[in-house]
Amino acid sequence: MGNRNQNHSLAQLGHSSLLQTVHDNIKDDLASNTIINHPKSAIVKHYGPNGALVANQVHTDYSQAQFDNQGSLQGGKIQLSNSTAENLLLSKSSLQFQSGKIHQASTQILDINDSTKVRKHVQTDYSQLQWDDDNQIKGGHINVSSSSPKQVKVSDGQLSYQSNKLQEGNFKTYGPDGKTVTGGNAIDYQQLQTAYHEITGGFISLKHTRTSSAKLSTASQLYYDEKGLAQKLLTSNYKTDGSTIESKVETDYNGVFFNPRHKIHLGHLVLTVKNLAGQQTSQSTMLFKDGHSLQTATITNDAQQQLKNSSLKDYSKTIFGKDGQILGGSKTLYIYHKLGYLLQANVIFYDGEGKVSRQEATIYNQDGEVLKGNLRITDANILDWKKISAAFEEIKSGLVNDIQLQVNKINKIIEEQKSLIALPNQQRTHIKKQVFKRANGTLAKEVSTVLTSANVPIASLFTYYKAD
Repeated sequence: MGNRNQNHSLAQLGHSSLLQTVHDNIKDDLASNTIINHPKSAIVKHYGPNGALVANQVHTDYSQAQFDNQGSLQGGKIQLSNSTAENLLLSKSSLQFQSGKIHQASTQILDINDSTKVRKHVQTDYSQLQWDDDNQIKGGHINVSSSSPKQVKVSDGQLSYQSNKLQEGNFKTYGPDGKTVTGGNAIDYQQLQTAYHEITGGFISLKHTRTSSAKLSTASQLYYDEKGLAQKLLTSNYKTDGSTIESKVETDYNGVFFNPRHKIHLGHLVLTVKNLAGQQTSQSTMLFKDGHSLQTATITNDAQQQLKNSSLKDYSKTIFGKDGQILGGSKTLYIYHKLGYLLQANVIFYDGEGKVSRQEATIYNQDGEVLKGNLRITDANILDWKKISAAFEEIKSGLVNDIQLQVNKINKIIEEQKSLIALPNQQRTHIKKQVFKRANGTLAKEVSTVLTSANVPIASLFTYYKAD
């Protein structure tokens, strides 16, 4: 839960840092050119924390910029392209200038796996900034908004400056309609230490609020070392009332090696969850290699601090993108009883673009045999598989003793959804049931399959029965 806020805050912090870096690049480029030889283009390389490996490189095109007789940039626009050291294009920007100051910017955040695809549009308004005599930001604020590839609003907010330093950021996130507020994020940068616009220590504070109630959901502090690398993230999770702390989470990055772009490249990350009494309720160790996850091992304790169960998330069959994001293949979550035997295997499949395409869950008995309830869902967008999976979670956690009763409950959920499921062409679905018996006449397996009106399978529930 803490990582979600961390990613959001780092994105906003990185955006602010890039803005100042771009401004400095422009100023330095202009200072090195004479009146006669106005700059036409420039390439600036930025290095990672070790000062040896290139983090990214920015190409600046001044062909549409307007200069005065002293060679100072006064108006027009410049074009920026930001790429990795391997020349993978990350973003493209157009910056508008008025009276020698940056006025507005439009940026396309690109898909690192395919630079022809736009992941996000970002609009930035600098018109409310205050500048000192050295052309450094001394006060005011920047308005930032982002939208989806189809130009539907995703977020908007402000970054505020005071006394030549970034002070805070406040942002709202929106739902698929681009209008409904789904949450809020407030970032406090006052304890962050910087030098030449690079992080040198300190921490930022983050607060995430719930959907439309504006009640506090999480509060975090993200700490950095002298090289600007994350060291630990401390998060307090709140109950729905927004004032009562439910749990505390510590994320330890000391075992992680970052790449020049400050993304996790190798090592292990440890996430520890404690209750209000300071007792550990769970601990997860996440292993990384080549910029993506290998596996996550988790142990969960009960109220008496005894082992409740353990789990292993396996990414060996997962297809990752160039930035470590999941694209295709599958990942498997194995859940084990405290005595060590397998309780459940849950497999999630992806469609090649990072979206869940189907999920399969199998429940085992203590002898490692399939017990009952192999759930196979072929379309996560049509069937509410999360609701069905919740019923399996009750079996896994021991909340129900009669597994057959729970399987019947799952069948009922599918039956109830049958009248609610509408395909894009408004076709309705129906359920086909099949019964399989052994040679001696005893029940072996039941299969309930949800089909479209064209008899195309959408989801199947497999119920297995042990021989007497």
